[in-house]
Amino acid sequence: MIAVWYGVDPQDDRYLSISPYAYTANNPILFKDPNGEEIWIYYQDADGNEQKMQYTSGMKYEGDNQFVGSVVSNLNKMASTELGSQLLNPLISSENTFDFTNTFYEDQNGNDVKDVLRFDEYEGGGGRIDAGALLAGMDASQALGSTAHELFHGYQTENGQGGGSIMNEVEAYMFEYSLQNEYEFKSENFAFGSTIPLGRNNEAGKLWEQSFNNLYTSDKFSTPDFVNAVKSFKAGSLKNGTGLYSNHSLQRANQKKSMIARFYPLIR
Repeated sequence: MIAVWYGVDPQDDRYLSISPYAYTANNPILFKDPNGEEIWIYYQDADGNEQKMQYTSGMKYEGDNQFVGSVVSNLNKMASTELGSQLLNPLISSENTFDFTNTFYEDQNGNDVKDVLRFDEYEGGGGRIDAGALLAGMDASQALGSTAHELFHGYQTENGQGGGSIMNEVEAYMFEYSLQNEYEFKSENFAFGSTIPLGRNNEAGKLWEQSFNNLYTSDKFSTPDFVNAVKSFKAGSLKNGTGLYSNHSLQRANQKKSMIARFYPLIR
């Protein structure tokens, strides 16, 4: 039996290789799709057919697709933490879709970048995460952190704060670092050694380290420390050592408030 919509699937532009009239990728027994929305994982099955699976918090995946297994595992790790649940719940219940695809972000020369995940906003809300790098040699901490980082960009977009900027990157790195630490402390796995708080060997680097550590350890969000972190990031953070973010503006016109402030305290 082939399951179809009576009209076009409202999210057909998210998976162009599947018919826009197909309901749950023609597999209503395996996949439930109450409204064509939420968090989805797109993949190819063993026969090369395009498939998608809806993620629900804490779900058990019993299939054999390595990409799906990796995404579900990292989302479940997030969901097992207080910070992760606070982020995931509104995205899962959103009217927009947040899609994981086994693809790579392309640099300006059209080359696949295989060591990072990348969030791209959809025009009408939600977005796609190029998550092929999860299978390209990331260690467990990096995979979890990268997943959390890109979903925080999704959260920013969901709240009208989307767009590339230093402000948004600082917030996403703060969330990534905080969630990694919460997960690893609670799972008693202390192998993690993040470079996120580390600054370069200059005055901006010192300011970055001080402001970031103040933000992480404080019980309440500090606007002065956050402003210092944003202003010192380009010249001071090791995360911009290659100049990846050097062309980003500090803040966009739509970015009126901090999203990370909602997640305090960051140490759980």
